[in-house]
Amino acid sequence: MAEREFRVVIPKNDNNRNRISADYLTTAISRLTATMPKDNQGATVYPLSLGCWRSPEGEVFCDENMVVELVAQGSDHDVQQAGQRLEKVLKEIGAELGQQAMFDQVVVGTTTHFLPAIGRRVAGYVTMTHPREKIDPLRLLSL
Repeated sequence: MAEREFRVVIPKNDNNRNRISADYLTTAISRLTATMPKDNQGATVYPLSLGCWRSPEGEVFCDENMVVELVAQGSDHDVQQAGQRLEKVLKEIGAELGQQAMFDQVVVGTTTHFLPAIGRRVAGYVTMTHPREKIDPLRLLSL
């Protein structure tokens, strides 16, 4: 079975420093996960990341971003197709947001295991969420 990990960065502000809506970011995550093979259409989202870059003129800019990690598993063909679909959607998102470029890192040769979670209580708190527990992504993306 082939596997590739994809790490993409989505800005949280547009080029005029206006906040991109949490609804748009949630939709972007949904569009990205839909590019993966049917058996693993999930993502890990880091809602707040700082990305900095230097312009050709030497000025340093830093932007708030979110990082989305996705894993494609399956046949070589399925994984390659997932990467091509992801690249297309990421370019569309970049164009919608007016970006000159979008960060897309591809890691080949990983091994990912999806293990069932077993929750345990410590001092009255659940320390591990159940896989089907609802978490409000809009709250997290507005951080």
